[in-house]
Amino acid sequence: THHIENGHIIVNGYVIMPNHIHLLMRPTEWTISEFVSSFKVYTGQKVKGARDFSRKVWRRRFYDESITDYDSFMTQLEKLHNNPVKKKLVEFAEDYPWSSCADYIGRPGRVPVLIDSSEPPSYTLY
Repeated sequence: THHIENGHIIVNGYVIMPNHIHLLMRPTEWTISEFVSSFKVYTGQKVKGARDFSRKVWRRRFYDESITDYDSFMTQLEKLHNNPVKKKLVEFAEDYPWSSCADYIGRPGRVPVLIDSSEPPSYTLY
């Protein structure tokens, strides 16, 4: 939540999987590359500080896709929320605790999410 609280990004959706993360987000102050770089440094330091962890936390590259309209946004959000179901981690998307799906059905999630956005986010990150 560090980057959200500091106003660097607006998160519209997320899912944190055991070995990767998906974000539907819009940078507010930085480019997408600047955000990803800062996010990887910040979270990598947190992981390494919390555990005796000597390997790299993140891979060098990331994948992003531009979202230009509401229909594309909804398609990506549904795909993102169904990722834990597809990977057989839960039977229903709303039961996965590390996802914004709960926010979209009226339950509070773990990360602040902007649901009522007048414009779709700029990117989905893989």
